Amino acid sequence: MNQKPITDNFPTGYSPTHLQHNLEALAVLEPKLVQRISWPVDGSHVLFNGDNPIHYRLHFSLFPLDLSEAQCNSLIADSDPTKPFFVFGFGLGEIVDALLERFPGQNISVWEKDPWLVRLFLMQKDYSEFLKNGCLHLWLGSDLILHLSEIAKCTPVFHPFLKQVYHNEIDWFQTGIAPQRVLFNSGGLFVDQVVRELKERGYMVYVSDLNRISIEEIEYTVAQFRPQMLFSINYANGLAELCRKCALILVCWEIDPVIDRLTAQSPDNDHAFIFSYRKPNRDEFIKAGFKQAAYLPLAADPVARKPQILSAAEQIRYAAPVAFVGNVSLEPAEKYMRLLNENYGQYAQTRPLDARENPFERILALQAQDYSVYGLPEWFETYCGDFRHYFMERYGKTLDPVQLLAETAAARKRMQYLVGLAAYGVKVWGDRGWETVLSGGVRYMGPAGHAFELNKIYSGARINLDINRLYQADMINMRVFDILACGGFLLAEHSVELEELFQIGSELDTFHTLDELQDKVRYYLERPDEARAIALRGMQAVRDKHTIRQRVE
Repeated sequence: MNQKPITDNFPTGYSPTHLQHNLEALAVLEPKLVQRISWPVDGSHVLFNGDNPIHYRLHFSLFPLDLSEAQCNSLIADSDPTKPFFVFGFGLGEIVDALLERFPGQNISVWEKDPWLVRLFLMQKDYSEFLKNGCLHLWLGSDLILHLSEIAKCTPVFHPFLKQVYHNEIDWFQTGIAPQRVLFNSGGLFVDQVVRELKERGYMVYVSDLNRISIEEIEYTVAQFRPQMLFSINYANGLAELCRKCALILVCWEIDPVIDRLTAQSPDNDHAFIFSYRKPNRDEFIKAGFKQAAYLPLAADPVARKPQILSAAEQIRYAAPVAFVGNVSLEPAEKYMRLLNENYGQYAQTRPLDARENPFERILALQAQDYSVYGLPEWFETYCGDFRHYFMERYGKTLDPVQLLAETAAARKRMQYLVGLAAYGVKVWGDRGWETVLSGGVRYMGPAGHAFELNKIYSGARINLDINRLYQADMINMRVFDILACGGFLLAEHSVELEELFQIGSELDTFHTLDELQDKVRYYLERPDEARAIALRGMQAVRDKHTIRQRVE
C-alpha cells in the first residue's frame, strides 16, 4: 500500500509540462480521475535505461513495452472505422497514437489497470485537445466494470503484452458481471493458479498489486468493484485493518518470507483468515492477535508443472547432472548489512570500548561452522542483544536486525553449498548475484522464468537441489512441489515438515550437511535408475495429495 512519490528520472521526451496540460484538460470532465492519477504510486516495475527501450518487470523477467509502427499497424489493420474503439492496456501509448492519426474524430476509450502507466502516457504528448473534445476517454483500474456494456459496442484493440499481464480481466468480456466478487492482492507467485480455482467456484476476480498503489486507490477500487472478500498472496501490515474498515473478509495465504514483524491486532479481527506455509509463522500471527490462523503447506499446479521432453537444442541449456533454481539475494543482503553497520557505528559511539567492535562478522562466522542448525538468533542476543533493542527502537518493532543479518548468512550458505558441488557440474538459475561468486564447475544460467522454463530445468536435471534459506529449515518451499510435479528427482534439505508430507527415500531424498549432500549427489549420479524410480513416486504423491486445488478446497 504505497504512500511514497517515486522517481523523476525519465527518458528524453517525458515531460511534466505535457502531464500538467493533459491533467488540466482531463479535469474539466473527469476531476476524480485526475485526483486518482495524482495519488502516490510505485513505478519500480517499469525500467528506464537512458533512451534505450523501456522494460516491464514481471516476477523475475523483463519484457519490452515499446511497440513498433509495424506492430501498431498490424493491430488496427482490420478495424471497423464506423465503430468507436476500445484499447485494452495503454502500454506507452503507441496504439492510441496510431488510432488518433488514422481515424481522426472517432471516439477512442482506453483502459489501463496501472496508474503509473497512465501517468507515463500523459507525459509523452499533449493530448489535451482530444481529452477536451471527448474523442479520447481514459478509464483506470476498477472503472472497467462500469463500462463492460459500452465495450461490447466497440472495436477492441489489445496491447499484445499487457493483455497477457491483465488476462484475468479479459475474462470479464466473456463471463460478464457476477455477484460474488474477490479483490485479489497479487505481488507473488500462485496468483493465476488460485484465481483460476476461485473462478471455477463462480467468483468474479479483480487482480491488483495493492503494494504498488495508494490506500486511496485501494478504497476507491473496493467502492467500485464491491467485492465481498480480499484474497492476498502474502500478508502486509495494514491489510486486516483495511478489510475491517471496508467490511471485507480477508483470506491470506502466506507463501514467502518477510523481514517485517507483525503489528499487534485489534481484538475485532473475526473477518481475517490467515494461512501460512510455516508453522512458526502461524504461531506469530496468533501472538499478534489473529484469532484464525492455520498452517497450510504450499502445493503444485499440475496444469502448469508437468514433465517436459527436451529437444536436442533444449538439452544443451537445460540438461545437467545437478541443478539449482533460486536466488542468492546478495543485493538485499548487502543493503541490510550497510544498514546494520551504519546503526552499530552510531550505537557504539556512546558505549564502552568493548562494545565498539562490530560483532556481525563474528556471528556470521559462528553460523558458518554449521549451517544445518540455525543458531544466529542466539548468538545475536549474546553479542549484541542491547543493540537489537536500540535498533528496533529507532526503526519500530516491525524491523528486526536479526532477520536482516540472517539474509547475509542465508546467502553465504547457498554459495558455500553450491561451490562445494562444483566438481559435479552444477548449473544454477537465479538472480545476477550468482555471477559474482560462482566459478569453476558451477555454471550460472541466468534467471529462470516462472512459466514453462522451470519445467524444462526440473525435467532436464538428473538431480534437482532444494537448499533452504538458513532461517527456513522448518518449511517446505514451492520448489519442492514444483520439482516433484515435473517428475524431477529431488535432493532436499531435511526437515520434520518434509517427513510429514513425503516418504523420505521413496518419494524424494534428503541431506543434513554439506558432506552428506556431496555423498548423496555422488551416489545418485552413479544410480540413475534408482533416482528415476524415486522421482516417479514423488510425482504421483504430489498429484494425489499436494495440488493447489486441494489446498483451496
